[in-house]
Order: sequence, then C-alpha cells, then structure tokens
Amino acid sequence: MTITAVYKDGKEQAKCVCKECEDHGLKPNEVFVTCMHGDRKAKPEFQNNKTIIQKLHKLGWKIFQKGVVCDVCMAKRKEKKVSKTNVTKIEPNRQPSREQKRDIMLMLQDVYSIDKQCYTKSETDKTVADALENGIMWGWVKAIREDMFGPDGNEDDQLSVGEAHLWIDRTDTHIADLKASILTFEKQMADMHRTLTNIQSCRKEVKGFLDTIQKLAK
Repeated sequence: MTITAVYKDGKEQAKCVCKECEDHGLKPNEVFVTCMHGDRKAKPEFQNNKTIIQKLHKLGWKIFQKGVVCDVCMAKRKEKKVSKTNVTKIEPNRQPSREQKRDIMLMLQDVYSIDKQCYTKSETDKTVADALENGIMWGWVKAIREDMFGPDGNEDDQLSVGEAHLWIDRTDTHIADLKASILTFEKQMADMHRTLTNIQSCRKEVKGFLDTIQKLAK
C-alpha cells in the first residue's frame, strides 16, 4: 500500500510513498498530507480521496491505479516522452481503459451528489479530468457521469440560479409597490384637478359678482 493513515506532529495525515521508486529498487520518496481519518487504519480508498489527490497534485505527485508516483519519477517520465523520436498518434475515437474508468468512477463518487443530482461545490467534468490526469479526457468523465450518476451542473450553479430567482421575486414586489404608488399619485392628481376646477369656477362667479356691483355703483 502506498498510502497509509498515520499521525504525524499530532495531526491526522496520509503517508504517501512513491511506488515507482520501489519498483526501480530505489529508496522511495515519501510525503505527508493532511487527511482526516480518525482511528482508521490504512485503507485503499485513501488513494481516491479528492483532498489527497489535490494536495499531491500541487506537489507534483500523481496517483494512479497501481500506486502513487512522486514528482521526481514524474519528471523522469516526461523526459522519456520527450526523448522518444516516434510520437504516438492519438486515435480520435479512443476509449478509456478499464483502469481509467475505475479512476473516474471512484472520483465521481467523491465529488458528485446523487441526492442533489449535481456536482458538489464548483466541480465539473473538466475539473475531475484535470485532477485525475493519466490521459483522462473530460468527455469520458461526462459519458460515465451521465450514464452512472446524473445530469451536469454543480451546487454553485444552483446557488446562482437560486439567487437569480430571489432577485426576480424582490423585483416583482418592488414593481408592484411602484404601480400602487403610481395609482395613488394618479388619484391625487385627479383630486387636485377637481379642486383646481372648483376654485376657477368660484373665481369666475366672484369676478362676475364684483363686476355687477361696480356697474351698479356708477
């Protein structure tokens, strides 16, 4: 086992040992990453824990089905690829291997919520493929996710949609309030017009009465 649950410096951690170093008869490189595991012993599922995958990825380490590979061995792998004179052509319709399918399935179990029918947080098909690497394409992740788990989307998307609906509801309320205010204002305007008409009518009567008095006084 290349990943084991250990306690180091008083913290729960995962001890990751390079399998490739061991295979080549070298003293294996090892690294410790924080990983909550309680009092459990080493378990294979640690190798598919998203937290460990992400932390190892930042350190240049990678996790494959056969074990963990350190940054030094990964660099050697890249050097070998560069030194090859014949470039392997990628078939346009190539399919994932069984190992790659297993990796995708295990990763999806960590980051996809069956109950909510969406990815957790901001995860997507692409982030899963990027985290797994090993030549895994996001289209493969999409196919397995649609077939075995559920539709696309994630919690962050749903939160944004929820916020949009909330904004629309608030806007509708504001529009209704404005319409009510306009109706009230229109009623007040009508009342003011009636008052103005009455005042003008009274003025006309008073003016006529005054003119009559002035004529009689002459």
